[in-house]
Amino acid sequence: MASMLIKAAGAVVALFIVVTAIMALLNMCPPSGPWPMPPWCSPSSGVILQQATQQATNTTANAPTLQSLSDVDKSYGFNYLSKEDIDDFFSKPAFFITWTNDRSVLTRLGDVDVLWRVEWFKHGKLSDIGERMAFYHKNGIHYVGAQLVSSSQNDREGPILDKSMATISLDGEPIEYVKPGMAAFSKQYWMNILSPKWQSLLFNMSKQLIDAGVEGIVFDEPQFNAGVIDHGGTFDNYSMEGFREYLAERFSSSELSTYFNISDVGSFNFADYIKNNNLEDKWNKKPYIPITREFYKFEINAGASVMEELARSIKDYGKRAGHYILFYENAGVDYSSLTQRNREADALVNEMFYFMGDGPSQKISTIAKLAEPMFKHYIFLAEVSNDKGEVPKQTKNLFKYIFADAYSSKASIITDGDGFMSMHNWNYDKERISYDVDEASKYIRFAQNNSKLFSLHEPADVAVVSSYPSRMLYENLLLPTSGYRWEGGNLKGTIEALVDNEVPFHVLQSGDGYMFNDKLTEEALSNYSLVILPSVIAISEEELSNLHSYIEKGGKAIVIGNFAMYDERGTPLTSNPFSSIKEGENSIGKGTLYLVSSPIMQNYHYNTATWKIRGPREKSEELASPLMKIVNRYYESPISSDAPNTVNIRRYVDGNNIVLHIVNYDFDQVRDSFKPSKQFTITTEGAFSKATLYQFDGATIKQLSTSINGNATTVTIPPLLAYDIVVLEP
Repeated sequence: MASMLIKAAGAVVALFIVVTAIMALLNMCPPSGPWPMPPWCSPSSGVILQQATQQATNTTANAPTLQSLSDVDKSYGFNYLSKEDIDDFFSKPAFFITWTNDRSVLTRLGDVDVLWRVEWFKHGKLSDIGERMAFYHKNGIHYVGAQLVSSSQNDREGPILDKSMATISLDGEPIEYVKPGMAAFSKQYWMNILSPKWQSLLFNMSKQLIDAGVEGIVFDEPQFNAGVIDHGGTFDNYSMEGFREYLAERFSSSELSTYFNISDVGSFNFADYIKNNNLEDKWNKKPYIPITREFYKFEINAGASVMEELARSIKDYGKRAGHYILFYENAGVDYSSLTQRNREADALVNEMFYFMGDGPSQKISTIAKLAEPMFKHYIFLAEVSNDKGEVPKQTKNLFKYIFADAYSSKASIITDGDGFMSMHNWNYDKERISYDVDEASKYIRFAQNNSKLFSLHEPADVAVVSSYPSRMLYENLLLPTSGYRWEGGNLKGTIEALVDNEVPFHVLQSGDGYMFNDKLTEEALSNYSLVILPSVIAISEEELSNLHSYIEKGGKAIVIGNFAMYDERGTPLTSNPFSSIKEGENSIGKGTLYLVSSPIMQNYHYNTATWKIRGPREKSEELASPLMKIVNRYYESPISSDAPNTVNIRRYVDGNNIVLHIVNYDFDQVRDSFKPSKQFTITTEGAFSKATLYQFDGATIKQLSTSINGNATTVTIPPLLAYDIVVLEP
């Protein structure tokens, strides 16, 4: 009898092991009950998010069901994107809209998908979107990104006012969410990304969207709690405890005492520190005092860590539903405060404000270059400012200008239906600026019918260093002298001048060892004959040593503006192998370093008389010459042209072929008109006997004659309206 019981027990154990193995293989989860859930059913490995999801209430009960949508998919042959589809999907080239009242726009434009659409909730529950999802799937449209906000609720009627989810002022009160042009998000708290309850609500809203058939989540406002510092917060317990741990990890006891007058970090509380030192009126005024600088960095880093855990949980949930879920953050690389690298992110998305006087760079090529070291795919929501003159409400050529700017730079566009959101001085207008859908369709379809011409490699022998800790110091006014701020334009001006003068280059990122671990290694530097360092005021001693070795072995470097004053943490450098360099050319071993201590290229990005950002038509060869004269001493570009400064030429390669993307930036947004360029020539390295011209206006393809002289080929380009591509073949 005993032996029979043992055998029966063994059989049960064996059956349990087999069933468990099958469930693990198929990612199946048992129903909830008193038994423990297997590890693959856990929402996240992150402790904070695990606690948050355990506290979650069931808000998915009223979410639209996938059953009816599944029937639509079967009838119309709709297939969700897999992870393996993503690269091809974004490279087709992709085009997106947020929303439209006229659904015919979606089908008239071409192969268009939906991204960055705001879905509204009430008391945490999603409105029914089932009918719209069925329309998308019937027409082969992928809804690859519904928008949620990391700091506010998408709820116009009944936001949840729970103090435990809010950011907290120095007086212990919840902080109200206030943002110009965002009236729909008013009358609610500025949410605290470190609050487990808020994390739980974000996760549950994401689940509802996935259950409804959405294939991606895009999070807006990813500056997290750092964005509320200027509004007086946040002094919640999660921030106070986390900041104390951050300081203990980043600084020794002697450094804490020297830099911040903190004698015992174990009992440190930032709110008490402010009150005890009578800093209530100055702790969050710019330029920040040293302790606030660190608090800012802590909040950025802590929020980014939580968002990465959240992304992982969202993807895990989608996987259990049988779908790959894309994840994005609206991280504006033009402002280092908003730049995070989320290892779970599939692409970078951000907003581009065209024709703005005080805002981002006015060409997407600048921002795309800054994003280059971080993300393979870059997508932006195109918006239009009236700061430099009133743009017509009905336009025909504006779309062409923005399209050419984007797709020549390997970026993709999101538009607000058949128009662009517009603004005056950072305040959104009620009326959008519309574009001609039929004209836009011609550009989109022509590009997608010739997809092989896009998302190509751009070889380069020049590198520009983008220093994350330097940008944090400059652009967020974290330096003790606010005048340093404008040196941030030196980097962007350098990038813009190189693009405008047909110099192919790559961007190397120098990290802070905390948020970004990127380093200037000797191996990475050795891939380039010339390295340009614009306003690299903060850099690690290790990277300085690597740069010195690179130059000693024959490399060439150009340093523009303040250089190597601080280490990667923003504290003064104690060791610098370049401390004795002088203005101008310096020989170091077999190589050369050329120093210009003034930030000469900030005047190319800004008009330094007004500190307004220059548009493409406000720049000239003369403004670029301070940099280009030095670059031309050490480097000869593989491409040259007699085209005007407002024509940009990007040189990509496709096997043995050269693919030239040619864009005319001589565009008057007030008149919605281009000034077509006259005929010009382009000369490139290599012998090419065949040249094919792809003209977006007219959607025509024609052959051009070439002239070969030794190892150089010249081709004559006919007058250019907006955007042409030329393919050179041997």
